[in-house]
Amino acid sequence: MAVNTDMLVFFVNGKKVCLRNVEPETTLMAYLRRDLGLTGTKNGCDEGSCGACTVMVSAYNRDSGRIVHKALTSCMVPICTLHGLAVTTTEGIGSLATGLHPVQERIVKFHGTQCGFCTPGMVMSMYTLLRSNPNPTRKQVSDSLHGNICRCTGYRPIMDAFWTFSKETCCSPENGGCCQDTDLSCPQGNSAGCCRGQPAKLTDISSLSLYDPTQEPIFPPELQVEGLCENLVCFRGRRVTWYRPVTLSQALQIKSENPDAQIASGCTFLAQQLKTCVQEVIVIDISGLKELKSHEIKNGVLMLGAGLSMADLIDLSDHGDLAEVSLVQAVPKVLESWGSQLKNSATLGGHIMLRGARYDLMPLLVAGDCFALVASKADAERKIQLKEAFLRDSNPLKPCEILISVGVPCAQKFVQTFKVAKRKHQDLASLSAAFFLGISPSEKLKIDDAQITYGGNIPSLIVPVETTKFLAGRKVSEEMIGEAMLALQSELLPFEGKGLSKTQSLWAQGFLSKCLLELIAGNQQGDRVTTNEQPDIYKSCQIFEIDQEGTFSKLKAVGQPLTHSTGEEQATGEAVFIDDIPMTVGELYMYPVLSTQHHAKITGVDLSEALSMPGVHGYIDHKDVPGVNFVFAEYADEELLATDTVHHCGQIICGIVATDRDTAVSAAQCVKVTYEDLTPVILTIQEAIEAKSFLGLPWRVTRGNLEAGFAQSDEVLEGELSTKGQKHIYLETLGALSVPRERDQIEVYTGTQLCHTLQIAVAEVLGVPAHNVVVKVKRIGGGFGGKESRSLLPSMITALAARKFRRPVRCIFNRKDDTLINGGRHPSLARYKVGFTKEGKIIALQTMLYTNGGITKETSNSVIKLAVIRGESCYNIPNVLVEGRVCRTNHSSHASLRGFGCPQMLWIVENILTAVATHLSLQPHKVRELQLYKEGETTITNCFLENFKLPKCWEECKSLADFDKRSQLVKEFNSTNKQRKRGLAIQPMMFGIGIYDKFLNQAGALVHIYTDGSVLVTHGGCEMGQGLHTKIKQIASDTLGISFDKVLVSETCTNMVPNATATVASVSTELNGRAVHAACITLVERLRPFREADPQAGWEKWVSAAYFSRVSLSTTGFVSYGDFGFDFDTCKGPDCMYLTCGVGCSEVEVDCLTGEHKLVRTDIVMDVGRSINPAVDIGQIEGGFVQGYGYYMMEEVVHSPEGKLLTDSPLTYKIPLAADIPAQFNVALLKNNLNDKGIYSSKGIGEPPLLLALSVYLATHDAVKSARVERGLSEVFYLEHPSIPANVLKALN
Repeated sequence: MAVNTDMLVFFVNGKKVCLRNVEPETTLMAYLRRDLGLTGTKNGCDEGSCGACTVMVSAYNRDSGRIVHKALTSCMVPICTLHGLAVTTTEGIGSLATGLHPVQERIVKFHGTQCGFCTPGMVMSMYTLLRSNPNPTRKQVSDSLHGNICRCTGYRPIMDAFWTFSKETCCSPENGGCCQDTDLSCPQGNSAGCCRGQPAKLTDISSLSLYDPTQEPIFPPELQVEGLCENLVCFRGRRVTWYRPVTLSQALQIKSENPDAQIASGCTFLAQQLKTCVQEVIVIDISGLKELKSHEIKNGVLMLGAGLSMADLIDLSDHGDLAEVSLVQAVPKVLESWGSQLKNSATLGGHIMLRGARYDLMPLLVAGDCFALVASKADAERKIQLKEAFLRDSNPLKPCEILISVGVPCAQKFVQTFKVAKRKHQDLASLSAAFFLGISPSEKLKIDDAQITYGGNIPSLIVPVETTKFLAGRKVSEEMIGEAMLALQSELLPFEGKGLSKTQSLWAQGFLSKCLLELIAGNQQGDRVTTNEQPDIYKSCQIFEIDQEGTFSKLKAVGQPLTHSTGEEQATGEAVFIDDIPMTVGELYMYPVLSTQHHAKITGVDLSEALSMPGVHGYIDHKDVPGVNFVFAEYADEELLATDTVHHCGQIICGIVATDRDTAVSAAQCVKVTYEDLTPVILTIQEAIEAKSFLGLPWRVTRGNLEAGFAQSDEVLEGELSTKGQKHIYLETLGALSVPRERDQIEVYTGTQLCHTLQIAVAEVLGVPAHNVVVKVKRIGGGFGGKESRSLLPSMITALAARKFRRPVRCIFNRKDDTLINGGRHPSLARYKVGFTKEGKIIALQTMLYTNGGITKETSNSVIKLAVIRGESCYNIPNVLVEGRVCRTNHSSHASLRGFGCPQMLWIVENILTAVATHLSLQPHKVRELQLYKEGETTITNCFLENFKLPKCWEECKSLADFDKRSQLVKEFNSTNKQRKRGLAIQPMMFGIGIYDKFLNQAGALVHIYTDGSVLVTHGGCEMGQGLHTKIKQIASDTLGISFDKVLVSETCTNMVPNATATVASVSTELNGRAVHAACITLVERLRPFREADPQAGWEKWVSAAYFSRVSLSTTGFVSYGDFGFDFDTCKGPDCMYLTCGVGCSEVEVDCLTGEHKLVRTDIVMDVGRSINPAVDIGQIEGGFVQGYGYYMMEEVVHSPEGKLLTDSPLTYKIPLAADIPAQFNVALLKNNLNDKGIYSSKGIGEPPLLLALSVYLATHDAVKSARVERGLSEVFYLEHPSIPANVLKALN
């Protein structure tokens, strides 16, 4: 077929792009970052599941004359699909030079940026919504962010920022300002979401710029001219040939000539295939075919074009002529959980052609008796019934056929759809269902006919024919529902064990019950069973105190809720992360070859195919190591590059070095490694205990006389508890850029929390002194402990490659490999024995804790030491023995993760207390209250409790949460609702601040004052979103007595501040802030004579006078902090400098038919001393809580029976989304609170709040208990971790 042109034409940020010889498999994200240098578009997952790469793609619709704007994940957009379109990135809407767009400004001023890696994607999702709808509803704003994840903020400030653009929101400049400051009528009608009468806000609404949609950039006029997209085009690359026809006949002709060609429409699946494809591929892009994007009713059948996107299908539900088509009206509910990016790209035809039971629309289409219409060049159109053809695994289309439309019967039915998943939004179904019931027009609640289809994580769709026959002709009643569920249970029994689990069978029965109950509820008032819709209004409150004299003052920084010091750069995409550093001349790219076996001898490594690929420069392996071939030379238990044996999946064997990333990755995949399996392969804690496979000796903490304590107890319980792991899922994956310098010197640019440790490790592997290695960290795209030990790997291997090839070498791990290599939080197993009185006072507690450390020591022994130290949590138990031991298994090493062993131990302790309360028929909060430590008591680690605020936090949290009243309301709710139960729980915690290895409690700083009065600060801490640099700026500016904007905190460098302690343990502001403060005090003293000589001269003149008097304006600061350190041999010495305390109270609502829950409300009261920055501290509390919520309730690490990690990316491993946060989220900082052991009387805050998310688990336990009691089941049960719906349903039954 003749082709008119092979010139690809599109626009980016208003500039025309014309490309010849394009490689069709190139994604838009890769092109933006690599070729245009628009690095604001971030690569967080490279599979469309995180939203960090979101951009706006705009097109001109000639039929309607409208410009259509869509948010798309650019990592899933092949560049050839952009022909005739316009792309907008965050750089295109605002910058520091031209001014921030209101969307960028609001996410900054509402403190919605922390690490900043997700921020550009958030900005572009919201910006695209505004371009399509300048006056969105709050729900539309919320829905627009379902496809974006954030691991830092907890989402609340992001949502608050973007809700200001809604016409329904108070606190919006477009709606007249803040209800606290005006007498205007509230858009929310002074409802529960209104801020009038609420505490002061963290954001000054009056400072926000108005959004004016008339000032947006225009769509390129050139793209509105006819001709550009009116002809067939073809783009030929080395491996992929891409056809873009403009008519259906052209597409069918190309398909007839190329029957093996792939069809591209939304590219949500094809884009991923093309990235890894090594064979030649022909693609026919049908996304521009108008014939496939229409809809019409013919002979009582609605014909839907196969090219309609999911967003198009949702829009069709508002068409008046389709109001009676029940299936169309059901589509919005089915797709409401999808992210906007996926809705905009996925198409009806593509969805069907995937043929998987897991895809959400398939049960609806099959139950709705839909059919597919296919066509080929040679044959007439052919009709395929979906129910018959798509229940099989094979493709029902012939090689030359294309799916062109889908037929939907225009029947009026009672339609219900259901889905259960680990996460409410942006998650594949564990089980889904669609019900089509024909209701008798003459007899109420009588079913004339029924169609049911089940889908989800099952081998194929299930159509329970016998159950539908049972329903036909019957009238719905409670008795009939029970009979129907028994009929379904019987019909599903043969499927159990053949792809359908017992839990899925229970879900299926629950869905049937819910459907029939909904039918009843539609005819009369009753107990509604659908629980998981988003609330109409989210409500939040942040309670804090600031220095009123310095409110919003530039000259009083400490204590003010100042925004993140680089928030503006993050919002505009100008903040530079490792992979954003521009490539230098001669730079190479390296990618590692990883082991696929758990324990095996390497019998061969065939590099021939990889080395023969164009662009490959060579490789590195263990023979290229001039120094020590260990990750940690101190332990010598993990080789950097495997020699002859691998001990876990993901161990690095060698690395391929090439001219670019794509070549290096492709070549690494071509390396053939052969193995000989070795034994034993130990994967679980139980297997390690049996094999006596441990890392190090046991750790123990003891107090009192355990034997006597049990003798004094009225009751004794014993049990076993276990927790699974958790993945970090920071947005920026591990990476490094190593640049060789003269005389074996090297500079390493990376994102690590361990600058000094990394410097030593690189020096040891290269065999050079430490002074030859300079490590630089500008910022980290999320850390949470995951950028500690594992961050050494990319730096060490790139340094080796840079030394060997004498050129800069970069390596950025892809998401799946990063998740595999970084083991995450330690799974745990605890065996306990507890003795207590009849009143609930615990007298004795013995706990033996095992953790799965993976293959090497790393931080595992430090983690279990802290877990053991917190073995009684915040409860005063007179007789205690807590022991801990790390198990050695053939997994990647488990490492640090926010909380550092405490989340596991606290989960164990709280379950023990709950068991005690249940055994004694006492209220759990009363049992907790009975054990709480009090002022003047001493912990098991000899911390004397002075100025101890936990009891005050407990009382204030009960008051803030209105705990007593709501406890009664929960009881009343549960007594009147059968299928829904609520639970309420309040939970305390305390967390020691200070590193128990005493020598690590030190820090240094370097401060320069320049002659213009500006100040440059360098310290040893790393900024990873926790606001460290912001607080350091506040401390420096206050100490020097200058404005906040005069201070700049430089990147962290080992040649500026040596031997820095790792940025860990929530102590970095304490350590580095003190060092900076000390340096600034020295400078203040040097300037004192000049201040006193001319008090009115001002800062700049004092500095100038000092300079001309030859007074040094540069100095260092150093601090050795705290006189503490715990000795495990003697159990003497406090383990920390002080304690950060807090209490959380959460209420949940559980769906008893599915095990799903809704987080109704959370109240938190935290003792943070006197906050240096309330906005930063509240952000850490909210972000930590939501991360902990994921750990306890949602995030499940899953391995195959053979040990392969199955949850290795955001597509399969589900962290909380914005829709998952509490419907009411209140955070209060304890007022009138000083801490004489903290810098500026503050307290460390990064890790402690995560522990308060356990209150959600405890509330869920409470709700399940209520349901079990009502069903006549035992109050004693085990709610497994994490409490995903399957585990909750198991506990319910």
